[in-house]
Amino acid sequence: MLCVVEDGGSFPRHKHVERFTQFAEPEFTLYNETLDHVPQEAYLALLGLETISERLSKQGSTAERIADFLRSSEFVSKVNYSSTTSLAAEYFPHGIGSIFSFELIEDESRVNRLINSCQIFSYVQNVGDVRSLIINPARTTHREVPFEFWEKDGLIPQLIRLSIGLEDADDLIVDLDQAIRTAFES
Repeated sequence: MLCVVEDGGSFPRHKHVERFTQFAEPEFTLYNETLDHVPQEAYLALLGLETISERLSKQGSTAERIADFLRSSEFVSKVNYSSTTSLAAEYFPHGIGSIFSFELIEDESRVNRLINSCQIFSYVQNVGDVRSLIINPARTTHREVPFEFWEKDGLIPQLIRLSIGLEDADDLIVDLDQAIRTAFES
């Protein structure tokens, strides 16, 4: 049975503690702070939910533009982003997201030089941030995966993962272009 109690704030709980013990017991929390910050957190959460479709749409379209740029680069051997497949169009009509990876030609030293040359992308392991992020999974998030699984799972030292944020697409492409060119300078 479901019971809903609606109170306008005038019910004298303190006079009926023996009958309504759940109203008199302190609420369990993981911290001992006051609840003064809760309205602000609720407002920010609602604001985030109200704008999520716009943010995801921008991140997805920017990711597609960056993936197209990387596909045309002579220094990129593969881009792992399924936006152009018929299945993506059928099952994800609003885009497939903003996280993807690509592989550089040559060796791992180029990856390190590329990452160190980025000026807008942040070297952070998070995904889905409002900032654009870059990382080399073989040396960070997947560094403890045994080498015998690397090839089977497509993990190579030249793999770079991007998580696209809200920055301007042209700025991100210029940043990646200069970082790639720097990485491949003799």
